[in-house]
Amino acid sequence: MTDKAEEREATEEAPKRGRGRPRNPVKPVASITHKEIEAKLQEQVMVYAKDLDVTTMTAGDWQNLRNIAALGMAAQAINKQLVAHATGESPLTPTEVKALSDAVKVIMAEERQQNAALGLDRRTRLSGEQSELEMYLPKLAKEGRQLLYEHCIAIICLECRKSEAQVDIKTGFLLYHFFEEDLDWNATFRCQRDGCGNLFTVDHTNWHDYRPLAVDEIQPDLSDKEKQEEADEE
Repeated sequence: MTDKAEEREATEEAPKRGRGRPRNPVKPVASITHKEIEAKLQEQVMVYAKDLDVTTMTAGDWQNLRNIAALGMAAQAINKQLVAHATGESPLTPTEVKALSDAVKVIMAEERQQNAALGLDRRTRLSGEQSELEMYLPKLAKEGRQLLYEHCIAIICLECRKSEAQVDIKTGFLLYHFFEEDLDWNATFRCQRDGCGNLFTVDHTNWHDYRPLAVDEIQPDLSDKEKQEEADEE
C-alpha cells in the first residue's frame, strides 16, 4: 500500500491553478520608496509648469499638475511590467496583460483630459496662440499707426492740401532718427497729383510742417463766396 501511494504521488502532476483562484500580485519591476516617489512627482510637476504661466496658476492648477505627474508615473510603471513580460523576465497571464493594457489606456485618456484643461496639449496650445495672435494684430496695427502719426513726417504736397479741394496724396512717411538734432538734412519729392507735379523739399528747418498732426490742422483758404458770406454775417 505504501508502494502504491508513493508511486501515485510520483506520477501525479502538481494541481493547476484554477481561473477563479487568486494569484500573487505582480510586483513592481523596480522598488521605490515613498520619498523617492514624492521627489519624482515634484520634479515632473516643475517640468510641466515650464509650459504655463505660474503667476496665474491657482491651487487647483497645481493639484492638476500633480495628478498628471502621478498618472504619468503610473503608466510608466505599468509599461515596465509589460516590457518585463515581453522580455520573459516576469511573465504574465493573458488576462493580466489585457488588464494592464486597458489600465494604460484609461490613464493616458485621463492625462490627456487634464492636459487639455491646463492648456498643455498641442491642440489647445496652438488654438490659444492663434486666438492671442488674432487679438494682438489689430492692437499692433493701431500702435503702428499711432507711432507713424507721432514720430514720422508725411510725404505730402502742402499746396494741394491747402487747396479748396483739400487733396491728400500721402506717398509715404519719412522716419529720421535725428529730427530733433541740429543737423543739416533734406529730402525732395514730387507731387503725384495730376496737374500739380510740384517739387517740395523737407529739411531740418520745415519738417515740423509735415508732421501728420500739423498736416491735419491745415485748412484750405476761404473761397470768394465764403469770404463774402463771412462779411455779410459780420
